[in-house]
Amino acid sequence: MSIGYDVVSIVFDAKWLVKSKRIKRDTMSITQRSQLRAARALLSRSQNRLAEASGVLLATIKRLEPGDGILATKVETMEKLRRALEKAGVEFIAENGGGPGVRLRTR
Repeated sequence: MSIGYDVVSIVFDAKWLVKSKRIKRDTMSITQRSQLRAARALLSRSQNRLAEASGVLLATIKRLEPGDGILATKVETMEKLRRALEKAGVEFIAENGGGPGVRLRTR
């Protein structure tokens, strides 16, 4: 299986965004489909509600959530989803040997 353009562009875009200081390295921690599903489940949010809050098309969210593995989408889309979910009360946990994760933010 070859690496698709989307995955290659995500890695390139992410490195460029971090290097250019447009985003911090630790903000890139939403990388997995399972993180997206888990964050939405923790918040009891529907896909429709996430689409409205993030400005990401519902069809895109439905395409991204199923299965396992990397979120194969544009960095801009990942950032919109991350911001909306963090604003709603979750924290994304960077991969630190145990794999990436998500949890509710303590207030």
